[in-house]
Amino acid sequence: MGQTDHEKSYTDYYEEYLSKNELCVEERLSLLRKFQQALLNSGETLVAFETVGRELEKFRGLTSRELGLTYNGMIRISCQSGEFSKALEYASDAIAVFNELEDEKSLSMVYNNIAGVYLKMGDYEKSLEYTEKAISLAERDNDELSLAKYLNNKGIAIENIKEDGTGAQFIRKSIEIKEKNSLKRALPNSYMNLADIFLYTGREDEAIDLLKKAREVANENCDDYSLADICRYEAEYYKAAGDLDSALASLENSLEYHRSKGNKSEILQRLKAISEIHEAKGDVQGALG
Repeated sequence: MGQTDHEKSYTDYYEEYLSKNELCVEERLSLLRKFQQALLNSGETLVAFETVGRELEKFRGLTSRELGLTYNGMIRISCQSGEFSKALEYASDAIAVFNELEDEKSLSMVYNNIAGVYLKMGDYEKSLEYTEKAISLAERDNDELSLAKYLNNKGIAIENIKEDGTGAQFIRKSIEIKEKNSLKRALPNSYMNLADIFLYTGREDEAIDLLKKAREVANENCDDYSLADICRYEAEYYKAAGDLDSALASLENSLEYHRSKGNKSEILQRLKAISEIHEAKGDVQGALG
């Protein structure tokens, strides 16, 4: 009896992909995308960036929805690997494919992922521009599930531009839709984003309650990436409470995970935060790393 998709590991998908006849292009692309998603779910960002990226070159010039979706998946993977310019290249590839296929629903996903890249780069105006494009398409199609994801990014961008708590309303709406539709894999991220706003607006008790909810759902999902991210926000809570040792421990736990997965952009962010805490403690040696 064959394995179901739920039972397969990323190595199973890769072996199946490699054994498939090269003339079976659509089947190979479908397996490559499943391999990519399994790697992402396992937090193997660097492996995904290098291996899937290499295999994608073999399909360059083709037009296929599976190819476009795999390019789209590489946007997030490249971004997590700290390769922002490569992320935008993959976005351009995905847009070209979906434009040729006249697939606007898939285009909205790409626009939202581009918005995510610009969030990581700190270009919040550009992020908001692409988020609005994604939202416009989702609203036109009454696509509430996609809208939930896009509203989350809109809230983050607006909050970083205005810094006055107004981004919270969009993240709250995102959470409302996700909870209503049991989108459990997407919930921890929104809980963390709203907690972040609460933390710097002095609502620490509400923030830690949200982080507890995020941790509970992430544990249910066996989502180690989100658990590592939650540690980062918990560190901010401990800093606000004056517990620098607990903040440092949380950041080091997060750093350990991201180092094991090669998530360069996250590693740099954690190292900077750790250095700032050492500096606050008067530990010059620790601040210098």
